[in-house]
Formats: sequence, structure tokens, C-alpha cells
Amino acid sequence: AYSIAGMVVEAVSGEKWADYIQKHIFGPLEMNASSVDQNVPGLAVGHGRRLPDGARDALPFVDARGMGAATGITSTLEDMAKFVSAQFRSGPMGGRRILGTGSLREMHRVRVLESNWTQGYAIGFAVNRVRDKIYVGHGGGYPGYTTQTLIQLDDKVGVIVLTGEGKSFSAGADI
Repeated sequence: AYSIAGMVVEAVSGEKWADYIQKHIFGPLEMNASSVDQNVPGLAVGHGRRLPDGARDALPFVDARGMGAATGITSTLEDMAKFVSAQFRSGPMGGRRILGTGSLREMHRVRVLESNWTQGYAIGFAVNRVRDKIYVGHGGGYPGYTTQTLIQLDDKVGVIVLTGEGKSFSAGADI
């Protein structure tokens, strides 16, 4: 679905997915260490499963190409914190506000709901209810890497977990 969404963005905007994301998201949010389908210096090396002898094979960088909208973004913890912070902004679009308040609310609004209302889906985000709190987030994985971002909108708290190179990097911030 994300790959198709990326193709729609390209068709409507007339720009390549990577260029659109750079111009309309990374640039305004000053996410200067983020990219789409680029093997940038300092990129964490993904590793495969642990072998019986305890070793883990390093996995080569994979260009997601046509799947770039679904899995081709590389970023840092600091840049992801800027993205999470953008979820809390209100007011009209412009500057570091990449979406207006109404668009953000629509993006976070539950569209599909499980029957017990503990989880559902919004636009690009999973939505979970834990007691009286609602969390939006998105996780992902690619060979050697796993990510999870969880945002509690009312309290303006985000948690980002990035894994790669057999290590886990996480941070929580009151943004």
C-alpha cells in the first residue's frame, strides 16, 4: 500500500518520490541526516539471524527502488525526533509545519477499528488504546533492521526505537 501511495505522489506531483520527500518533509523539518534509498556514510550495518556458532552475517545495503515509499528511508534518532515533534504542531501549514492542524487530525483519526477497540489504523499509523491513553505509531523492518515509533499525542511524548548492527538505540523525549 505504501509503495502504491508513493506512486500516486509521483503521478500527482510530477516529482520522484525521493525528491518529493526531501522537498516537502525532510527539508522543512531540517531532517538533514535522512534520505531515501541512499547508502550514506555512517549507516548502521544490518545483520542476519544469529548462527549456531553465535556469529551473525553482515547484510549488504539494499536499494528498495520501487518499494522506496514503503521501506527505503534511512534516518537517525535525532531526525526521527523532528518528525515526531511535527505531529504535535498546530496551526496552518508552512515553515516547519508540514501539515495544517486539520490534516494532522485527519491523519491520526482511526479509520479501521478492531472489535474490542484496543487497536486500529489511521492514515500511515497504527492506533492503540491503553487504558485512557491513545497512541499512534508506525513500525517497520527490512533485512537487518527493525524500527518502532510510538507517539502519545495528548501528552506530547514520543518514543523512537531503531535497531541495526545487532544493537538497539532508543530515546524518549518530551517534545
